[in-house]
Amino acid sequence: MLPYARNAATIPALTLVLGLCLALCGLSALGCASAGERPTGDALTDLQNPELRVPQRIEAIDQAWEDPSIFRGDIREALRGLVWAEQAPADLRLAALDKLMGDASPEGLAESRTFIRLRVPRVGNYEMVRRMGVLAVARGWRDLTPAFVRSYAQVDEVIPDEERIERDILEALNPEESLERIVIRVFLDPNQPPIAGEDVNDRVRAEAWDLLARLDPSGDARRDILAGEQLPADAEGTRVLGAMRRGLTELRVVPRTGDELRWLLSLADSGRSSNAAWWNEVATIVRRLDSDQAAGLRLRHLEVLRWASVYREPWLRQSRQEMLSRLAQRLAEREFTPRRADERELRDIPQEFVDARPALSWGDAVSLLALDVALHDPDVLADLFRQVALDRDDETTEYGGLVFAGDDGRFLVRLYPPRPQHRRGDDIFVASSDMVDQGDQAIAWYHFHATRERNSRFAGPSLEDFEQARSSGRLALVLTSVREGELNADAYAGEPFAVDLGEVVGPPSN
Repeated sequence: MLPYARNAATIPALTLVLGLCLALCGLSALGCASAGERPTGDALTDLQNPELRVPQRIEAIDQAWEDPSIFRGDIREALRGLVWAEQAPADLRLAALDKLMGDASPEGLAESRTFIRLRVPRVGNYEMVRRMGVLAVARGWRDLTPAFVRSYAQVDEVIPDEERIERDILEALNPEESLERIVIRVFLDPNQPPIAGEDVNDRVRAEAWDLLARLDPSGDARRDILAGEQLPADAEGTRVLGAMRRGLTELRVVPRTGDELRWLLSLADSGRSSNAAWWNEVATIVRRLDSDQAAGLRLRHLEVLRWASVYREPWLRQSRQEMLSRLAQRLAEREFTPRRADERELRDIPQEFVDARPALSWGDAVSLLALDVALHDPDVLADLFRQVALDRDDETTEYGGLVFAGDDGRFLVRLYPPRPQHRRGDDIFVASSDMVDQGDQAIAWYHFHATRERNSRFAGPSLEDFEQARSSGRLALVLTSVREGELNADAYAGEPFAVDLGEVVGPPSN
């Protein structure tokens, strides 16, 4: 999250240009320092002295800038250091930035252009982003578009995406394109020079796709652009675009987040023979779906469809409403445990089937039914309760893993305890890289809320769980210990919604 100045108002693109003179002038600043500290008279030294008051240091910036005896490169280096110093007073950093951005010499403009490219993605200050955007727009530096896309990709939990200043900057730099198309172009061809010898194009690509997940949550805009336009792309972008278009035409899905995109690329990797066979089998099944069944289809549904086509074939001939009715019948006599923790934060998220039902797609209904079948398999239950015991004995983390469809039509669960570096406490689950890499054909992720035997207050997904489901694109399951020998099962996805599947009972203890 960027710690932007929360009271800063966004400005339209026209104001970006008209406000150039305001943004590039010095600001008055207030500040205090230790009593008795006085300037030395050496402006370059004084502007870097943290013991001086902010107004004194800003005055030293002006003096140094106007002093012909001081090498301009030394001043720029000192000012860059102030802008990068996040612990420095905001007014001082802004004064240093104004001076740098106001240097209209060829050398100064070249340095400003490079500085914006490096600094904007992680500047952590809303007003700095605005001022650098003002200069970029005024100078027509369209090549800085990826830098502002990366800044926009950083989530701000206070300022809505539609009010973010990066939106105005990107539209002003690229006035003939829609915002979604701007970001897709960056995704396909970041064209960024290395930073400290490191290729950053893959990072830029991932951040651009994460931003698109917020700007186009339904995937409709990306679907339209990918289906209808020839877009410029580098070699990696061409590979990615080819996989995405195959996903759209053959599987009828568009990944919505960076993690979901990486999942699709892994499934599309022809070098992994098991995935290649899986893709061909699933594509045949998807072609037979009608428009009602295909509506809202996601990657997380596809392995379930492959399983159902063999072991529950009648499901694939039923409508969304028929499948939802089938699920309702299975849940009718269940005993449920609602989550009581974080009620205020979760109050707008459906937590029960009756509330989630209107938003559930046909693919969701099939997936929830399959998961419910898995949860009532005696072997699956025996494994889950053994894992609960392991989780409760380990106070460093929550345990979790993957649900797979077996070759015999039954299901199995595979535990993936978090690696030591990912153990962040007994109430947090982190999926290991092994779990992610080996989960291409899993039907769901799962983890436990089993710190205590009676843990019903936390029965159901937390906000953090919903966020993990959103970013991964997976169907997920949380199993909460509610009393001895009983777990409450809640399936959820990142749209967000949850469906309480009720309580499941473990095998009799010996």
